[in-house]
Amino acid sequence: MAATSLGRVAVVLLLSSALAPAAAQQRPEGVMSDAIAQRVIAAWGAQRVVIIVKVSDGVVELWGEALSAAAAAEAERIARGTAGVRAVISYLSVNAAAAL
Repeated sequence: MAATSLGRVAVVLLLSSALAPAAAQQRPEGVMSDAIAQRVIAAWGAQRVVIIVKVSDGVVELWGEALSAAAAAEAERIARGTAGVRAVISYLSVNAAAAL
């Protein structure tokens, strides 16, 4: 992903939350994906965030780009520490060039 003049941008795609119009009507998976994504964004700070969190039957899939291996590991740790999560599968890639 090439650097742009837009500066730091947070992009979060929550697949399960797109299915329900209001948080109160979300399935437990949607609530979990929202919570995990918000905690990852907070942990990654002002970095450019591109992450997709998908939850099904307690299995979390993480997709997107992290700026370092440590950031990807932190996202996995956050997901594993979330109540109701049975397993975490990470498809995060590391794109250190995006940090420049």
